[in-house]
Amino acid sequence: MNELSEMLLQKENQAAETYYEKYGPQMEALEKHSPLARLRNVNASDIVNVGLQLDQFQQYMHFMKEAGTITDLGILPRVALDIITTTYGMSIIPVLCSVQPIEEEQGTIYYKATKATATRGNVTADDILRQAVGVPDTYARGYAGEKISHQLGTTTDDLQQYTGNVDDPLTPTNTVPVRPRSVRFDFYTDPNEGTPLANGPWYCTDDGEGNLLGVRCWGTIDYSDGAYVINTEDPDSSDAIIWVEYATDFENIEGLIPQINMTTLSTDIRAEIFVLGSEIGIFKIYAMKKRFGLVAEEEGAEGERPAEPLGRLHAPDHHRPLARCLPRYQVERRAPGGGARPSLL
Repeated sequence: MNELSEMLLQKENQAAETYYEKYGPQMEALEKHSPLARLRNVNASDIVNVGLQLDQFQQYMHFMKEAGTITDLGILPRVALDIITTTYGMSIIPVLCSVQPIEEEQGTIYYKATKATATRGNVTADDILRQAVGVPDTYARGYAGEKISHQLGTTTDDLQQYTGNVDDPLTPTNTVPVRPRSVRFDFYTDPNEGTPLANGPWYCTDDGEGNLLGVRCWGTIDYSDGAYVINTEDPDSSDAIIWVEYATDFENIEGLIPQINMTTLSTDIRAEIFVLGSEIGIFKIYAMKKRFGLVAEEEGAEGERPAEPLGRLHAPDHHRPLARCLPRYQVERRAPGGGARPSLL
């Protein structure tokens, strides 16, 4: 680990300690009782990510108080920190990828991508092969495997001998050692369709001893550098395509192997907004107040199904321990006319 990484790790650990002290009950619940903690250890990054989200809600609360509209939130301020922590602890997202809280509705996130460093197969150098936010530049074929196939050239009228090297873009000189018994030359009118010449198939393969043998085609192949000599009968056709397929001998290629690099990219993101509300009529408020002495907002949170998540922490049975360990509120019921006040369990 280099000096910069150590410094960043130390800074993250210090921030985690600060958030743990600031939001003790929530962090303890996340660390000991959340489903996330059952899958893996809750680390400093989790503590910081949750702490940042809790801080942002506290800042929002401060803004609402200054604007004089804090009462519009009902009982949400009393349970919001617990809901945020519970949501993080029950989410699959921290298990699959990194969590990057943003300070505003619009922000920037960073992600890793896999980039090719060489041109080979159908891949060009600097092509993105894998990324989180979209399709790759190309779906790699023939980049890392030993098998290479490509067009060597075209035939010429009355020319019955062709020479050259089967090339691999990995090698600066376009010469490459090839594996014995892997070489095949074909003559096509259309390689995509595999259409042979009009007067029948033309091809030759190597015998493992450097000889090329086949139908209307013969010659030699040098396994050390891919140099070939092909003799043919008169193909009776110009512009027929000469196609080669072979296997690169990676053991003798002097360390020139296809490579990939991990790079970090960024993209803009906009947070999705969720809104949940509950309304209660003035006559219903009066009736409940007169009969039970209950504060309307709290009774609405307990009695109206749409608002239940704001008043209580509901979870499936296997998530109950997390819900129980967080602070909960209930309304202390009194005799009519006696009033009511919330108490912390």
